[in-house]
Amino acid sequence: MFADEAVSSAMTIRRVWHTPFQFEALPARTPRRTLVWLQVDGSLTLRGESSRERTIGPPSVFFPTPGVPLTVRSTAPTARIEIEIDDIRRGSDGRPGEHSRTHDVAPPIWLSVVGMVNAILNADAALAPRVSTLASMAIEALVDALRVEWSTSSEPLSSPGDVLVEKALSLIHVGAADPELTVRGVADSLGVSRSYLTRLFRQRGLSPRSTLQRERLVLAQRVRARHPSISLAALARAAGYPSARALREALSDERSVRDGGETFDDL
Repeated sequence: MFADEAVSSAMTIRRVWHTPFQFEALPARTPRRTLVWLQVDGSLTLRGESSRERTIGPPSVFFPTPGVPLTVRSTAPTARIEIEIDDIRRGSDGRPGEHSRTHDVAPPIWLSVVGMVNAILNADAALAPRVSTLASMAIEALVDALRVEWSTSSEPLSSPGDVLVEKALSLIHVGAADPELTVRGVADSLGVSRSYLTRLFRQRGLSPRSTLQRERLVLAQRVRARHPSISLAALARAAGYPSARALREALSDERSVRDGGETFDDL
């Protein structure tokens, strides 16, 4: 086996090549980390949480279940790209488990992820901190786009309502940094009313408004961790808030409704 990787505070990217073999992996040690595999050469036979085998070949995308042992087998040399990334949705996507999709032709998003990872790993020198941060954010956005594509075109969900909620969660996750994004805007993008979307979320014990707010607060927490000296006004803009006051109010609302558990005191 041969592997090279690059590690940042938010993600790890690696490129893996190996000869025929079988092994057990424990993907993404915590549910707050997402692991995605992009198969670029050869085929892998996988058996994980569902105990059924599936085979992926290029160009494939595979999302293993966090923390669940995964048996991997190959009968010929293979190569893949792995991305382990912070999941700022923190388990709110409502659809845990293994999922994969194989394309007939490599789509632009898949090619963009592979190209960017290869460019970083092929660089002759370490990236400057600012460039590294921008590259990480770009890869995060591309992985989100892969998730959107996967959720709208892979294994069917249990109902049309589930599909709409999945799409809404993806839109919120991808667009949280945009201050123009609203719950009504998400509903309009999906061709439904705000009240209908809210009703679908409530069936899962969620609220689209609070989901969007929490996405932005987690995003603010991540930006602050990467840039400790950032001003509150700049932090608010980076997290999709129109002003520092709006960020403070959202933070106050979040603290008032949470009794223990995660907080955002370090913002």
